[in-house]
Amino acid sequence: EGSVVAAKWARTMGILYLGICSGMHAAVVEYTESFLINPESGQGGDPGVRLESVIIGTEGPRQARTETSQFGDRAVVLQKECSAPQVRSVYGDESFFIERFACHREVNPDYLAKLEAKCLEFVGKDSTGKHGDIFELKGHPRYVGVQLRPDFMMRAPARSEWLVDFVRAAAKHYKDVIEEDSNNKYLTR
Repeated sequence: EGSVVAAKWARTMGILYLGICSGMHAAVVEYTESFLINPESGQGGDPGVRLESVIIGTEGPRQARTETSQFGDRAVVLQKECSAPQVRSVYGDESFFIERFACHREVNPDYLAKLEAKCLEFVGKDSTGKHGDIFELKGHPRYVGVQLRPDFMMRAPARSEWLVDFVRAAAKHYKDVIEEDSNNKYLTR
């Protein structure tokens, strides 16, 4: 529950957020609860959405779990038509990049279109286009969730270019915050 609260706080306060594996799942659960289920969000509830079925792959027999498990290196295909271009802009004209995966769970493919209709855009998908590997939130400075494990690729000379870009953006954002409020004792230590 703490991860879901943190994801909501970052989303609503405009704070930079990077959710890796379970962090991505927490953000998707929070977003689903706020925009697809909760009628108090001003968006109206969707009676066909069940929160417990948004993230799949942890229940059932081992064979069923391995069907949704993703391990090893594979391509992340960048979606050409996306309006949240932060990850896409790092790779220019390239249509895909290779990343390492190590996750037993995933966002239920049946919910991708509903989430995208509410501005949570899946900008990176698997080669079939069915599974969402990377999302960005339209209109947010940097709210990114990834199904992959970029920390497994951070060895010279290879590195996760989009992760390096995210860290640069976070450093710039932090520097800007300090310059705006140089008297804040909590930010200048």
